[in-house]
Amino acid sequence: MIKKWKMSLVSTEKAENQFMVYIQGDKENVQEVVNKFNKICRDPFEIKKDDFNWVFYIINSTEEQRSKIEEFLNQVTEKSDIQKSEGNVEGENELRSLVNEVKKVIQDLDKKGLTLEELKSIEDKTAAQGTEEKKEEVKAKKVRKKPEEHKPEEILIGYLFPVKDEQKFNIFMGTLSDVEKVTSKKPIQLKKVFSEAYNPFDKSFKLNSVAKIFKTHKIETLVLLTPDSRMIPKEKEIIEELKRRLKRKVLFKIIPLPRIGKRSIYLDLIVDIALFKGKGLEYFKLKH
Repeated sequence: MIKKWKMSLVSTEKAENQFMVYIQGDKENVQEVVNKFNKICRDPFEIKKDDFNWVFYIINSTEEQRSKIEEFLNQVTEKSDIQKSEGNVEGENELRSLVNEVKKVIQDLDKKGLTLEELKSIEDKTAAQGTEEKKEEVKAKKVRKKPEEHKPEEILIGYLFPVKDEQKFNIFMGTLSDVEKVTSKKPIQLKKVFSEAYNPFDKSFKLNSVAKIFKTHKIETLVLLTPDSRMIPKEKEIIEELKRRLKRKVLFKIIPLPRIGKRSIYLDLIVDIALFKGKGLEYFKLKH
């Protein structure tokens, strides 16, 4: 009988979309799971870790395939009142801890304001933005500007978050709004045009998909919440390619979910939005 199990993402640069399933149970029951999904499951091997005694790899799987494995594991796992509630309790504790972290971020910003290091970062970004805008002034004069379809003090944003992480997304959204209020003299209205869940392991979701979202929803900014930080180095490269394809100025931000309890995530996004809308240091509440 299988007593408990957990599935963890263990992807690497050489082996993407790779998971490990840890199990506490008998070998024959573990082998039964592997045999049933033998196209994507590797042979199990013994371990001694956190009360688990067996583990096997899942390779090149889809979200649907993993969901079926989870469903089957739930069916064959021995149930008890404690085990039934264990997963929920763990998830609730994680969310509660995250809420407490972001509350401290907001309280700290409200009392102490921005640090000297953060102010320096904003100044550097403002200077870089000014240089970039001067380079584009000549091009802008040759292109007749279309009248804006929305208020100058609002920005149209779309959000994508990983499936099964809607609660963390909601925490992020609430914190972003609160952080902007305590750091900005006159906050820009962040108008959410749409928000959708996506599968971060879907290989068909590429730059074309992102460009299509900008076109379909006519947004200025797309915020992509990701399971890790691996895509962040590509952020500027993606923005430049989107500008080339869409032939207009856009903002694309990547937010790693494991870091949404950090103030830098929100300040970085707010600074980039402010610069995108032509704001500088005068946009922020500066406390000395």
